Amino acid sequence: MKKYIQTLTIGTLALLLVASPLAGFAKEKENKKNGNGNEAKKEQVVNKNDDRNENDNKRNDDNDKKKNGSDSKNDDNKNKSVGQNSCVKAFGHLIAPGWLKKNGDTIDRDYIAQNCWLPFGIAKKFRGNNASTTPDVTAPVISNIRSNPAKKQAEVKWATNEFANSTVYWNTSSSVDTSDTAAQKVVNNRFVKNHQVILRNLTPNTTYYFVVRSRDGAGNSAVSGVNSFTTKPASSTDSQLPVISNVVTVVGTTTIQVGWKTNENTTDRVYYSTILPVTLNASTTLYVSNASTTKTHLVTLPDLTSNTTYYLVIESTDGAGNVTTSATFGAHTNSVPAVPVIPDITAPVISSVILAIPGSSTTTLTWKTDELSTSKVFYSTVNPLDVNASTTLSILNSGLVYLHTVQVSGLATSTTYYFKVQSVDASGNTATSGQVTATTTSGM
Repeated sequence: MKKYIQTLTIGTLALLLVASPLAGFAKEKENKKNGNGNEAKKEQVVNKNDDRNENDNKRNDDNDKKKNGSDSKNDDNKNKSVGQNSCVKAFGHLIAPGWLKKNGDTIDRDYIAQNCWLPFGIAKKFRGNNASTTPDVTAPVISNIRSNPAKKQAEVKWATNEFANSTVYWNTSSSVDTSDTAAQKVVNNRFVKNHQVILRNLTPNTTYYFVVRSRDGAGNSAVSGVNSFTTKPASSTDSQLPVISNVVTVVGTTTIQVGWKTNENTTDRVYYSTILPVTLNASTTLYVSNASTTKTHLVTLPDLTSNTTYYLVIESTDGAGNVTTSATFGAHTNSVPAVPVIPDITAPVISSVILAIPGSSTTTLTWKTDELSTSKVFYSTVNPLDVNASTTLSILNSGLVYLHTVQVSGLATSTTYYFKVQSVDASGNTATSGQVTATTTSGM
């Protein structure tokens, strides 16, 4: 009987271990079928007082999808695909201890932490807590709202104290009603703390009013007050697009530096993705930008995966709002760290200094160095010779050589001169010889 009970206990535990992941997969499949119905129920419980606003926002979303056409639909499908795959991938940690380190990229971790049902201790590993059953009823806190307008577009940024999505409503009226179907909006469904949204196709020299909204994974929404910006005036003479040229990339193991030139002062931005095509307006496409204008551009893409091909697109916008984008090009990060370059801090070694027998007004000095370096001779009638004195004369040959020869002319007859030679290598390390002496002849 005792052996039978032990066998029954072991079998029950094994069944639970198998059934728990299957239940998670089944729940994920049900979410796919019902369009994340459980999230909708959760949002309804948490936000009872916001039902009317949320329904209005849903109608706004539907209207905007009709306006934006297939691009918005493709972006939504892409975001949905990322989230669903992320929930399924989270179960990989049950059988592969190294999975989290290898596959836990920022986008997937954020989505998993906010939206996925996770069994056992997996929730603690992704969320950093014990996955309390207490419902989250606290809305994100929005702060540091700012805008950077150009002629035909504007960038809106803000921060939240927790991971949340990003929505900007805007129009030309000083009153922005998020339930108004006429209010235009841009939505980014990635869960982030630092938010960046670009409003495009704006009218130059026009004041726009906007409101930002962020919703966390539990469905709690925060809405800002009304803010405004004015787009830059149109230029009646500048309708020429900037010209992008001299594109170069420098790759590391986790970074890629992109440099290029433009024929006029422009802002710089680089979009990057590991998949093709690189869709500039997609919420999943990452980018690095700089609002200051210049003709010489350098942008660093951080936190990349080693030994991975990234596809890049450069965008430059001039002061008149004319925008140029480059063709898509690729760069592959290194698989191993680059060997560090040891700086040269050793000065050349000067040897075999020879002062030729002087004539009445000339003399020649020769010497050797152990590395390529410049040739310079200091001379003066003052003893001791000071190479830093304003009265000390010098002759320089900036070519890098091992064997050095410098002729000094224009000397006074029957005069004692003091000389020092000096050589500087390509790294700027300097060596100076000791002092040598010679007296010119009378010239008779």
